Parts: sequence; C-alpha cells; structure tokens
Amino acid sequence: MYTRALSLALSLVAGCLVSVLVQPVEAAETKSTEPQYAEEADGVSSLWLQTGPIGWFTERAPLTDLALTTATVGFSHQIGPGRLAWRVTIAHDSDGPATTRFLYADLLSVERLFGTGRVRPFGRVALGFGLDLKGDKLSIGDDGYFNEANGPTGGLGVGAGVGADLRLGSRVFWRAEASLRAYGGAGRTSVLWDVQTGLGLDL
Repeated sequence: MYTRALSLALSLVAGCLVSVLVQPVEAAETKSTEPQYAEEADGVSSLWLQTGPIGWFTERAPLTDLALTTATVGFSHQIGPGRLAWRVTIAHDSDGPATTRFLYADLLSVERLFGTGRVRPFGRVALGFGLDLKGDKLSIGDDGYFNEANGPTGGLGVGAGVGADLRLGSRVFWRAEASLRAYGGAGRTSVLWDVQTGLGLDL
C-alpha cells in the first residue's frame, strides 16, 4: 500500500516536473540577452491566503486521515511565465482530549503559468517539509513535539500540483489548486493530498 502510494506520488512529481520545466523553443528576442538579477527584471510579487481540506492516502492512525481546518499563507515572485513560490500550511484536528497540528512548508515551488488572460492555469513541483505536531505549544524540542502515539512522523518531501488563478482586478486574484505530496525520513513515510482555495494580492 505504502509502496504503491509513494510510487504514484513520485510519478506525478516527475510528470509535472517535465511539464513545468520543458518549454517550447521560441524565436530569439531582439532585446538584450544579458542575464538579470530577479529584482532587476520586470517581475511581480504576490501574497495569498488559502484554506481547504488535507487528507492522507497512507495510514495515519491513531490520528485522523482527514483535516478540514487548515490555513495556508504563500508568497511568490513571477517573471514572465515562470514563478517561484513558498507556502506554509498548518492543519488542526481534535480527537477527544488530544489536539494535533500538522505543518507542511514548501521550501521552494517552481511553477509554470500557461495563460495570460483572466484565467491563468499553472503547474508546479516543489521541495518541502512535513511534520506532525502534538501539544499545546508548537515549540521545537519539547516533549510531545512528535506525536508519541503515532511515532515521529516528518521529514523532507516532494510535491506536485495544478491550479488556476482567476483575475478579479488589476491586483486581486482568486486561486484554486490541488496538490499531492510525499514526505518522510523520521518515522512513517506519508503521502497526502490537499485542495486549497483563497484570495491573493499582487504587491
């Protein structure tokens, strides 16, 4: 079960990596081809907030396999059809007296936009980090930092996703996306999915 789920996740990551990074060869522009730093190029930075469910394909018992209360904050910088982004998602679920929080961060997401109109689809691949948190405090190194009943579950991960931005104005947009991620290294290897939606603002 775990091996099949992990293989599926890695296959999706590889497929999206090809679609994001492989671009058709275009005619050379007449403008200067000298390399530019990101801050010198004509780029756009954006900030957005999202929410949506997160679920696990792999067994997460005694924790639940679905978390409905989530919040995501993201930041990106776009130059042309390419975009680099960073995301942090925290999920909360309560099961009786126990409170569990799950944290996942995209350390770097490489994204490719496929449109310039009002609706702008995109694909992405990412390197991230996932971790189960347990306890009243989200502090690193204290007792209960890892979920003791579940075993230490966390580590580096890879992910892939697709989505679309709907422009609501010159600076405001609505974003919907779905992702598949696999992470591990400390305890169980886990594969999860998430569907997120929310509003963003070009800075």
